[in-house]
Amino acid sequence: MKNKKTIFIILGVTFVVLSLTLLLYLRWQFSAKTAKTAQIIPTPTIAEDLTAWQDQSGFTFQYPKNLTLDPHDEDEENYAHLELSSATSSGSLIVWAKDTTASDIDEWVDQEDAKGFIDTSLSGERAKKILTSKDTQKISTSTIYNGYLYQIEADLADSDYWNRIYNTVSSSFRFIPAGDRVNGENTPQQVETSQDSNQGDTTDGEEVIE
Repeated sequence: MKNKKTIFIILGVTFVVLSLTLLLYLRWQFSAKTAKTAQIIPTPTIAEDLTAWQDQSGFTFQYPKNLTLDPHDEDEENYAHLELSSATSSGSLIVWAKDTTASDIDEWVDQEDAKGFIDTSLSGERAKKILTSKDTQKISTSTIYNGYLYQIEADLADSDYWNRIYNTVSSSFRFIPAGDRVNGENTPQQVETSQDSNQGDTTDGEEVIE
């Protein structure tokens, strides 16, 4: 009699242990599956339609179509003064083409009353990049090509947004040989491809200023 009772107790304990083990295993498996599912959910990205500007000063670049480009035709001092602005984000970006007395970018840096320039490149040319915060935070890239100073300067009032625009413009900026220019005129051009707004490749890696 005692043997039967002992057997029933052992069977009961074994059943309870197995049930708890199975329950814990099922809960663990469910948690692991849920975590795996969460990991493979892709992060949504926003594609931006780009357009291009070809300038009579001998360069071209791409920028998002939703931005406004002001060529500042009233500026008679500089060869190019192209300002990009947004209706929804504070800040701006200007592409300049100017006269300079410097023979190369190193001489130009020596003429500037500023410190903190770093080496970079623009359209395959040696260039200098600097971040300034005198009145407002700005980032700019400068190079000298065929005796002229070219600059891409972004006002980072909305730093995340204008860093991305700065990267888009810088990475797409190209000098155009004289024979390939379109009648020596400023020409907006449609770009068929779109760019992931989370990407901002430049020739020397993405620049993000916080």
